[in-house]
Amino acid sequence: MTVTRWGVAVGTDNEDEYLFDSTTDLGARHLSLLRHLFDPMSIDILHAAGVNAGARCLDLGTGAGSIARWMAERSSDGTVIALDKDTEQISDDTGIEVLRHDITQGLPVDGPFDVIHARLFLMHFPNRAEIVSQLVERLAPGGWLVVGDFHGSELPVLSVPSPGDAEFFRRMVALGHDVVSDAFGVSWDWAGEAPRHLMDAGLENVRATESRSTMTGGDPRSALALCLNRQVQPLMERAGATADEIARFHRLLVDPGMSAWFYRIAYTRGQRPTE
Repeated sequence: MTVTRWGVAVGTDNEDEYLFDSTTDLGARHLSLLRHLFDPMSIDILHAAGVNAGARCLDLGTGAGSIARWMAERSSDGTVIALDKDTEQISDDTGIEVLRHDITQGLPVDGPFDVIHARLFLMHFPNRAEIVSQLVERLAPGGWLVVGDFHGSELPVLSVPSPGDAEFFRRMVALGHDVVSDAFGVSWDWAGEAPRHLMDAGLENVRATESRSTMTGGDPRSALALCLNRQVQPLMERAGATADEIARFHRLLVDPGMSAWFYRIAYTRGQRPTE
């Protein structure tokens, strides 16, 4: 697939290819920062969904498995399946079944599940609506589907260390989001559409929650932004960014004089009818 923006073509050999590689050191750092920043909110949402003793749980895009481990602790004698395309970062834990699988090939488990959780997962797949339908079919009556993704690609600048940095920051963010991630089928709008898709798939009691914080150069949120950008640096260069521009962008992300709004994360949950 080839996508052209600003007169620049960025091609990928496979539109189902994932943009990031969790098997690298940068990938491990990426997963560690996600756990630090977003596990508390994921757990709050899952508490509301009811991960209780005996629950049958599925964690999609499990990463390093932190949410799967929490599910295993909460569900006691239940079942927890942690599924990801790459599972190298997941330690072997009692109570968790780890499955290495590419979701574009369909779901390898039948369920039924009381809780299915997918964080920063569906936004990466062009067939995300189809995947939602498959997940709903795997829910037990009364079971919950919980999905969380970034909503919106803009990171509005609040302060910069030097004149011209704000426009430069916006341009680099747009290059990474509107060109590079778009070429891989990433949707920055999906999270806002998720409630409708869950309702269309037959779920009830659909509720959505959104959260956003600012980032300052060198803090954990900007560290995640830096980690993500370092992973796609070759693609940024193919899209037209020079090595000097990328280095300047990375310096901004560690400069305490830079502050901006970080990604909004939106969680949507819905329940399969009991009848």
